[in-house]
Amino acid sequence: MRARLWRKVAEMVLLAVIVSHALICPFTKVEESFNIQAIHDLLVHRQDLASYDHNDFPGVVPRTFLGAAVVAAVSSPFHAAVEAFFADLSTRLASQVAARLALGLLCWLAFRRFNSAVAFRFGDAPAGWAAGVWALQFHLPFYMSRTLPNVFALCVVLLALQAWLRDNLPRALGLFTVATLVFRCDVVVLLGPLTLQLLLTGRVRPLEVITAGLKWGIPSLVVSFLLDSALWGRWVWPESQVLLFNTVANRSSEWGEMPVFWYFVSALPRALSGTALLIPIGLLRDPSRPLQLLRRPAEVEAIIDSQASLFVPPARGSHGGPIFGAAAQAPELRFVFPALPLFNLAAGVGMSKAVGGMLSAKAKDNDDEDDDDNAGGRTRSSARYQVTCSGNGRGEATGKDRTVMGRLFLCVVVGLALITTAATTALAVTASSANYPGALALEALHRVIDADHRESVKNVLVHVDAQAAMTGVSRFGQRKEGVVYSKQEEGVDFSKFDFVITSDPTKHRLLDLFEVRETIQGFEGLTLKRFWQERVEKNEVAETIGSRRVMDELFGRVVSVSMRDKMYVMARWFPPPPREDLV
Repeated sequence: MRARLWRKVAEMVLLAVIVSHALICPFTKVEESFNIQAIHDLLVHRQDLASYDHNDFPGVVPRTFLGAAVVAAVSSPFHAAVEAFFADLSTRLASQVAARLALGLLCWLAFRRFNSAVAFRFGDAPAGWAAGVWALQFHLPFYMSRTLPNVFALCVVLLALQAWLRDNLPRALGLFTVATLVFRCDVVVLLGPLTLQLLLTGRVRPLEVITAGLKWGIPSLVVSFLLDSALWGRWVWPESQVLLFNTVANRSSEWGEMPVFWYFVSALPRALSGTALLIPIGLLRDPSRPLQLLRRPAEVEAIIDSQASLFVPPARGSHGGPIFGAAAQAPELRFVFPALPLFNLAAGVGMSKAVGGMLSAKAKDNDDEDDDDNAGGRTRSSARYQVTCSGNGRGEATGKDRTVMGRLFLCVVVGLALITTAATTALAVTASSANYPGALALEALHRVIDADHRESVKNVLVHVDAQAAMTGVSRFGQRKEGVVYSKQEEGVDFSKFDFVITSDPTKHRLLDLFEVRETIQGFEGLTLKRFWQERVEKNEVAETIGSRRVMDELFGRVVSVSMRDKMYVMARWFPPPPREDLV
């Protein structure tokens, strides 16, 4: 009962962490742009397809609207309530936060289904610790409310892994197929090795694989094809275009390439942080004896936990394990999301074994001491503490000494894992909260408009440059009326604009027409501080950033966030300044 309660509490803590990330960092970046703009258009413009953002900014490849449509449907009641009861709000940023929270809730519900299967297979205690591992890490909770195609795919992958752990293999293969065909074609790198492994081990027959793929793949493909064709205005299966773009055209290399080992020395360590130390413990039958694998390497089958194959499939022969297959051929950390639930499962099992090993070893020691006292003799006790001499004359501690060493080892590993992960999460939250200068510049622009009393002027023209658009500017954050925004990149006539948001005020001779009214700082780097070092004085711009203030209060004595000027809000001169050549 206590283990089940612990699992429920840990799952609720994860939900609270997801919500906290969405509130601390409510803005979005360029990778999330298509889906967040699509959610806005589905909520606001609805049948007015001509006003949709993707008509002006289609991106390099078309993306599916299916995930955005689901999030828009879930968040639409909140959006309708805000529009009805808070109509005086100048922007729809509250609806953006609601949409992100809706996606975070959907991801969390998928995680709960997955974690229930973990409890079914391993028990409530390992499932609870697995949820704790998720909550303590940074990347997954941070991204679970972000409108990336990888996150939509992660929701489906979690449901597929739940079916896999419950031995409902046709359903698992079908859901993996849905994630591959609709949201992220690179999920096939996980689906392929897993399917091959199931076939080689005889757990499924080829006909079952084909049937599951057709049963789940055809309906999902039809829905995606019809919805996306209607919204894009042409017949299109978006994920096929992504596949052709990345493979046949090999255009993905334009965004950079990484060697395979990069995912093991950089991407996965950053995603797992200190919890990676717990994964080897999850592989052992008895984690209180950590050196047994080194002492008896020939008995690996007896030492490695037989259940480990459920979260680390055996990598034998040429087919390898699906975890490591999913981690390969991805240029960024978010492309390994489908593999992270299995790594976290292994870490959760390791954490449960470590805690259980420490507690059971302590209880066993107490029981043995009671037995020795009750026996009234010292023979049994002395036998437990004896030192045997080997042929080379060296003593080897046995019995309780080994147990104490094992407990000490587990304490050190668990302590390092928790402290390291918590510290890296704190640093990452501190950095990410100050990494949206475009969104902050948009808010500053609106303050400038209000201060100049230009809100009464209709159709104030604002130009937003590409860097600002990529760092937080979205349709949700724009004024509902009275302001017209342009993201035109080529052949811009700046003389017709009233305001400009730019990352470089010196280009296009902007200073001839505009004056800098607000300077927005953004994240530049992190510097560790001594606890006794005096805190640096914060500037006025940083004071306007609520999440920065919270992070500074929490970690200001430990971490210094290096900031530099990233965005400039510029207003046109009224009247224009005199030209020196005419004076």
